[in-house]
Amino acid sequence: MNRLAILKLHIFLTMPSKESASSLYGTPVIFNVVRHEYQRFGGPKPCTLAVLLWMLKRGQSVLDSLLTKTGEQMSISDADAASEDPWHLVRFLSYYNA
Repeated sequence: MNRLAILKLHIFLTMPSKESASSLYGTPVIFNVVRHEYQRFGGPKPCTLAVLLWMLKRGQSVLDSLLTKTGEQMSISDADAASEDPWHLVRFLSYYNA
């Protein structure tokens, strides 16, 4: 999640409403889930709000850690590099094998 998505999600969670839900349009997955719940249930369910709150906290935490200047370059950990499942190559390979 980028800063704008985090900000819009924070706005929605501060005061959930159809009006504030429209600000989630830039994050299609979240927007569609919230829109569906407004159409079907009249508003987001408590469990959905809990998941969105977790996404907000986790997104902010990850963004903060990525933006922290530690002087170290981010790299794949040794454990991931030694893994038999090279998950980090999937997207790269999918572009060239299409």
